[in-house]
Amino acid sequence: MKVSLLHNVQHRELAPDFRDKYHSVWVDPPWDECASAEQYARFYHSSIEEILFAARKGFDAVALNEHHQNAFGGLPNPNIIGAILANATRDLPVAIFQLGSTLPTTAPPNRLAEEYAMLDLLSEGRLMAGMPVGTPMDVSLCYGVPPLEHRERYRESHDLIIKAWTAKEPFAWNGKYFQLPCVNVWPRPLQQPHPPVWVPGTGSTSTWDFAASHDYGYMVLTAFSGKMGIADSARLVRGFQERAAAHGRDRNPFRSGLALLPVVGESMAQIERDYFKHVDYFFNGALHIAPQHLMPPGTPVVWRDPAAVAKQ
Repeated sequence: MKVSLLHNVQHRELAPDFRDKYHSVWVDPPWDECASAEQYARFYHSSIEEILFAARKGFDAVALNEHHQNAFGGLPNPNIIGAILANATRDLPVAIFQLGSTLPTTAPPNRLAEEYAMLDLLSEGRLMAGMPVGTPMDVSLCYGVPPLEHRERYRESHDLIIKAWTAKEPFAWNGKYFQLPCVNVWPRPLQQPHPPVWVPGTGSTSTWDFAASHDYGYMVLTAFSGKMGIADSARLVRGFQERAAAHGRDRNPFRSGLALLPVVGESMAQIERDYFKHVDYFFNGALHIAPQHLMPPGTPVVWRDPAAVAKQ
């Protein structure tokens, strides 16, 4: 087993009445009423120190991801913090796990190919390149990509990035969404033919198929379901492993990962005393997402009950 620290760099000081007072933590919370530049400067500096502490204590990887216009995750560009971590951990064997930059919100996608290549060089080959599909809040409501184009843009972006990393000669790209007269990425990644690719998701079987067909790792992100327990999350992992086997992949346990919120204590009573207010803040504050933001009109229904998915 490999253990990573996934850090959202989220807002840590939402008002106790935030959930009652505001429509959503994502897309439309008013900045001037809910946050300040001074707060976020502190959040960034303290988060970097927390992540470096984990790296020094022996975590196998430190992970970041991209979100927009929200108090859940403060990284509109996780590669900025990723570059700081890559340089600060040069003497440590910790992977820089970008879970990562959202493909449909990066236009043109060769920009992401360049940034990830820089991170791979700065980390001297320790980059794990996450390629998330992205949430409807980020991709459609914040960045204006129509829901029906969301996954199609993702696939084209992926194909362009991989070709940009591996092509031996400059090439023109004439896709449906991107037309580029000359793609010639400088610099190129240290890891060849490219850094290992991981695809994070919340249970969409189409994402399973995409990751398995390309022989990529798949990370189950369970934060959006406060009711999902370890058993349900494990069913999603098994479901992906079964789908990977159907694509002819081996049962490598390092093919899949699971994002959880672990709490440790001497007893449940102690755990409740130490962690309840923090868990409550996370699920009832930082994850206070308006339903219409989570599923805007036109968004394909990709969530499945984990028990049903595991049986497919």
